[in-house]
Amino acid sequence: MASIRKRKYTNGIRWEARVRRPPNPTLSKTFSLKADAEAWASDIERKIERGDVSPTNKSNQTVAEIIERYLAEVTPLKRGRDV
Repeated sequence: MASIRKRKYTNGIRWEARVRRPPNPTLSKTFSLKADAEAWASDIERKIERGDVSPTNKSNQTVAEIIERYLAEVTPLKRGRDV
């Protein structure tokens, strides 16, 4: 079952919906309206029951591959890259 909780932000109240169904990863999303949070949570729960949501959140990338991608894509955009 999903949990819906009220969150207070500087610009008002928001509603966070969180769905936990092992072995699936925990899914959460924040909404302005409680009804939207409840609708999203029930939709996600239906998808999990039907098997439309992947049971794992694992990536096939290694840490080395992630670092290499960071060095190739992010580092060139930083100040002092030519040093």
